[in-house]
Amino acid sequence: MLTPRLSSSGANWISIRKYGVKAGKAIGRSKEASDVNTALDNLKVAIRKSYDKQMEDYGYAMPEKIRNQVLGLEKGAKSLVEYIDLHNQQYENRVGVNTTRTTFIRYKLVKERVQDFLKQKYNVSDIPIRDLTPVVLENFYLYLRKDCICENNSSMKTMQRLRKILCFAKNMGEAMAGPYQSFRVHFDSVDREILTQEEIDAIYNKEFITGRLEQIRDIFIFACYTGLSYIDVSNLREDNIQEAFDESLWVMTKRSKTGVKVNVRLLDIPNEIIDRYRGKQKNGKVLPVITNQKMNDYLKETADI
Repeated sequence: MLTPRLSSSGANWISIRKYGVKAGKAIGRSKEASDVNTALDNLKVAIRKSYDKQMEDYGYAMPEKIRNQVLGLEKGAKSLVEYIDLHNQQYENRVGVNTTRTTFIRYKLVKERVQDFLKQKYNVSDIPIRDLTPVVLENFYLYLRKDCICENNSSMKTMQRLRKILCFAKNMGEAMAGPYQSFRVHFDSVDREILTQEEIDAIYNKEFITGRLEQIRDIFIFACYTGLSYIDVSNLREDNIQEAFDESLWVMTKRSKTGVKVNVRLLDIPNEIIDRYRGKQKNGKVLPVITNQKMNDYLKETADI
């Protein structure tokens, strides 16, 4: 018996004696033959569509993939948020190996931003990843600028992280067009002003109403004198402060992002700051630290005072 089958939803049967091998279809005008021939025609169309799609996406076609698509055996495409979750689960395993927890948290923020954007703009919590078009990307960028009140460079960093997630999806075998082909990631040049010694002294000697702002000032001044980044300052522990042969104190640590060793001699002011918080922090930390975002917010507040 012959069983042409288009999907798992059903089957068409006909006796082998009523099937024309050369013609490739059932013989006769019976309803049975008509149903089989219709199923065969649909099967040919489905095979051709699968073949053309693979040629367009990859430049070649895989027989097994065609079979799985036509017979409904291929797993359904994952959604955008599902791929973000998969990416972030894998990325978290790299924390402490070749990336930092701070960077991982930024990828978690991408998920939050995407979900909030989809809810606000399209009233959905998720979309198929193949529906992520250049128009959707442009709308997401505008959402970051207007609703999240992010500067261009901060918004572009988020767009870059989303692009890496899409590359992850393609590497997982997801067949999708490249929405970033027509979306240009561009950063504005930033002129960073350099503080003079007089300005640094003025900040350090300024009196603040709240203890929290004084702590922010101390962390900022400590970073100015040591050249350490926010993440490196926040990771400093008491055992990173070492005494040299001449009894001077040094910061001995590694850059969080690069792993490069850093040895910085502590001058009078950073020494004063360390003494101010010595033994008062949890987990052996040198200074009181908060999240980078709150740090930036408080710095803006100190600048306004």
